[in-house]
Amino acid sequence: MHESSARPWYRKLHWQILLAMAIGLAVGGNSVTGPGAAANLGWLGDLFVRLLRMVIVPLVLTSVISGVASVGGGGSLGRLFGKTMGYYVLSSLLAILTGLLVVNLIRPGDGANLAKATAQALPELSTPSSPVDLLLGMVPTNVAAAAAQGDMLALILFSILFGLAIVHLPEKPGQALLGFFDAAFQAMMQITSWVIRLAPIGVLGLMIRAADRLDGSSIKALALYMVTIASALSIHLFVTLPLLLILLGRIKPSIHFKNMIEPLTMAFSSSSSAATLPVTMNAVEKRVGVSNKVSSFVLPMGATINMDG
Repeated sequence: MHESSARPWYRKLHWQILLAMAIGLAVGGNSVTGPGAAANLGWLGDLFVRLLRMVIVPLVLTSVISGVASVGGGGSLGRLFGKTMGYYVLSSLLAILTGLLVVNLIRPGDGANLAKATAQALPELSTPSSPVDLLLGMVPTNVAAAAAQGDMLALILFSILFGLAIVHLPEKPGQALLGFFDAAFQAMMQITSWVIRLAPIGVLGLMIRAADRLDGSSIKALALYMVTIASALSIHLFVTLPLLLILLGRIKPSIHFKNMIEPLTMAFSSSSSAATLPVTMNAVEKRVGVSNKVSSFVLPMGATINMDG
């Protein structure tokens, strides 16, 4: 961390990402350069997101297995699971209440012309009809298929069970498996760090394409909705989460946000919690100082079931 703070500002990743975002907006938002730049450089963003998603499944698999096996079974894992789920329920509840409050105050849908919107084919949403269906949906019938389809909840459940199995093995095979998955996790973190170094180039491509797609009339029609979303997210980011950091974590919000600036800028530019997960794990372990035992269990699960936005 001391080496990072000694580097000039232009060599720090979060400043490079912010600069890439600004350049991408300027180039992509220009009516002259936008279409050409989007066609020629937009693929850089697609490539970067694909690289991030490439590492997600093996990173989650190895991190959760090694983390659970390191924590061990019984009381330690139970306490970690209880604290994690308790926080997720609390933060999600506060996010829901904030959303309901803001949308009822601003009422972005009043007087809106939805004729064009209703003419569009809406995606089908599959929701569990009961707790039993939810539980069944978490259990993969084919682990390889769950990994291929990116079914993170099912993959996390399998990884937790595999980690617990390692804990209950005899010492020799247990230590061998733990060493293998811990080494595999370290290798995945190394690959992740290589991918993260490409973030400014990838963000540039993402922002150029996003800015080129912006349309003045569509922005005006959705302005109130955008204000509603931005207001609710700002309350959650600048009020709710800092209070939770102070009351539960005993951490200064300014220090925490400074350490997490890279995942925050990545999430903003990519609009993907899954793609941001590798960056988050890297920052939490290397900058915040959270142990792999905690981060490998908490973060993949949080990116799946604790999506407050």
